[in-house]
Amino acid sequence: MECPHCKQEISTTVLAAHMGREGGSRASAAKKLSSRENGRLGGRPKKRAKHSEPRKTPDVKAVSDYWALRFYAEHGGRYPTSTELRKYKTTLTK
Repeated sequence: MECPHCKQEISTTVLAAHMGREGGSRASAAKKLSSRENGRLGGRPKKRAKHSEPRKTPDVKAVSDYWALRFYAEHGGRYPTSTELRKYKTTLTK
């Protein structure tokens, strides 16, 4: 294709790139309006991870420590504090 002003040859790839850049940057009235509305609502929502399920919190406190389980059983279902557990271990392991 030839430039109508300077009569130089313009490659089709350069012409197509220029036309795409100009056409893609145009915003219609509907686009402008929806963009403003989305901005008022806080913008684009964050992506959620695929196949993610909400974490379920257990009703009962999970105890994986042997000594804490033993304390729990001997003290009527009461969980030990870290200080109680340390004292409990030292008295039983002496």
